[in-house]
Amino acid sequence: MNLHVISGPPASGKTTAAITQAHRHAAGGLRVWWVAPGHQRRHIQRALARQGPILGVDVMTLQQVTYRLMSDLRELKPLLTGTGRLALIGRSLAEESGNPPSPGEARLFAHAIAEAKRYGVPPGALPNGDNELARLARTYERYEALKTDDWDYDDFLLQARDRLERHNPGELPIEADCIIVDGFDHLEPIEADIVQALACHRPVELYVETAPPHFEVQSTLANPPISTVQTHGFSSDVQEARWVLRDIKQELATGREPLDMAVVVPVSISSR
Repeated sequence: MNLHVISGPPASGKTTAAITQAHRHAAGGLRVWWVAPGHQRRHIQRALARQGPILGVDVMTLQQVTYRLMSDLRELKPLLTGTGRLALIGRSLAEESGNPPSPGEARLFAHAIAEAKRYGVPPGALPNGDNELARLARTYERYEALKTDDWDYDDFLLQARDRLERHNPGELPIEADCIIVDGFDHLEPIEADIVQALACHRPVELYVETAPPHFEVQSTLANPPISTVQTHGFSSDVQEARWVLRDIKQELATGREPLDMAVVVPVSISSR
């Protein structure tokens, strides 16, 4: 297994170090998969481009990695989307109790079932407890039966992990020469399993705030320097709002990234 783990608190330079590594790999002709949460995609692409032209780096989510792997293996199944899963769990609840679920009940059970699947817990392995836990187990089992051949998002993760763990290095059609994982403050159990399994097939560099307990951390980044905070006040809320907006526009015009800024306002203003 070729897994290099770099941990560090927020703003300690993890992403900056990862970008430097990505450019180094790409300059050497390697194909890189950059794996990050979906909301960071555009931010990462802009940050990569700021250090100069770069080719051969694909920015994707862990979910997209699993889709690509299962597609290349020709083992894709129809995707059961979030709304489809919610509807199917609502049907499972109705069939289990004989009554339609109450408002919000299907969503609550959907979250509970998704959490169980991410921890690799099948319906029969749920802990014994009160009637609601038993009801959850029955609903979970019924939901899995009603899915038939469809896969929900968590099924793709579980199936991809199974293929990665089952095959020997070199047997899977993984296009990347190396993989960078960044942007996660922590990894859920199924995510950690997939990262660990990927490292058996390709070199993986994991930049994370808190590494899973069973991961060996090779490098730890120092705490960031203490930021200097300046506060300004005006006698008029309108004047203050104009000053803040003008300052924000100036920062954006000079190249500041929107995700690098935060505006903190009193509750009395934010509730207006």
